[in-house]
Amino acid sequence: MQYCAGATSEEKVETLKDTVVRKYYALKATSGSHSPSALALQRYIPEVNLKIDCCYLSNPYATEVFMERLKADFNDEQWLHNTIESYPAQNRQVAQDLSKAIGVKPQNIFIGNGATEIISGILTHFVKGKLLIMLPTFSPYHEYANKETIIHYYPLTKTETGFTLDHEHLLQYCITNEINNIVIINPNNPDGSYIERDDLRVFLKNLYFMDNVILDESFIDFAGDAESMTKDFTNYKNVTIIKSMSKDFGIAGIRAGYALTKEEYVDALLEKGFLWNSSCFAIYFFQLLSDSAFIQKYLQAKERYGRILANFSHDLQEINQAGVLRFYQSKANFFLGELLAPNKTVEDLMLFLLIEHGIYVRQCADKKGLSARFFRVSCRKEEDNAIIVKALKSFEA
Repeated sequence: MQYCAGATSEEKVETLKDTVVRKYYALKATSGSHSPSALALQRYIPEVNLKIDCCYLSNPYATEVFMERLKADFNDEQWLHNTIESYPAQNRQVAQDLSKAIGVKPQNIFIGNGATEIISGILTHFVKGKLLIMLPTFSPYHEYANKETIIHYYPLTKTETGFTLDHEHLLQYCITNEINNIVIINPNNPDGSYIERDDLRVFLKNLYFMDNVILDESFIDFAGDAESMTKDFTNYKNVTIIKSMSKDFGIAGIRAGYALTKEEYVDALLEKGFLWNSSCFAIYFFQLLSDSAFIQKYLQAKERYGRILANFSHDLQEINQAGVLRFYQSKANFFLGELLAPNKTVEDLMLFLLIEHGIYVRQCADKKGLSARFFRVSCRKEEDNAIIVKALKSFEA
């Protein structure tokens, strides 16, 4: 099928596919190692009727809970006016609000303008010497490291069902190579592999010799009955826990995240200019985490999404049987896929889904540790997932 973008008979005809490719890669060039946002895609490539953002990794039902409460509270115009006009609360004051919700001393809480700001702050100011990063990984962990930092990339083992980690081998590697900093993303982004809580406790204990153990738990709330290591935070002197609020609560637009870390790290970061780094909307969100009515509705949305996520995972595993695509098992709300058909590219798949079905998926060629044969899809609403699965099944080699 050929899509004409509009031209005279004497001009060279640019198909819709050509137009989308040209505009997409121009947009991608400005996005670094990340995919262009759905909003940017809609604005700069209006030729595409984008219906489902399968790049975004969030619980859409939690977004609805937040929006319902936001509309109710912001119905008071004077309160809204004062909130927007006034300076927001400072970092330490927001940490006091969050402390009530998670049970960690505010002196150990650093509030970030999203998790990426926290990653940058920790890596820039406190990670010196050697840093071990497991592959595949979330790109800011190697992009934001100091130039003087020596990065050791440690590939996870790929099997037919997923990516695995040999804890003992990694530990010996760290000891032999005198690694003094390590990043652990659990569940891991972008493959969704997971270290069970009891195993993680032992692993963290064995990493006592490290200067910094960065534990990223941005997707922990999607891992079934798994619990955060927040309650264990005080048991480890070298652990920093990073948590993005964008994923589980579906609020990426307001930029909210936090870290649990050493008190001296919090002090140093605040001295470096992170005093007023949260917007009034992010502060409003953190205050809601201590509101029992809001949390009750959120937990209902979380339970609902968990059931839908399990069904989506099952449907993707059925697609594997056709031999065109392979989806790896995941403990997060996204699934790493691999294109097996040798006569097709991931670009072919992306454009097919985008142009024919209005579905936007993540190419993973720019992810360290992955080839151009990989892509990623996220779990959305139940009705959207049905469309996604049907479209994936219709992709032919």
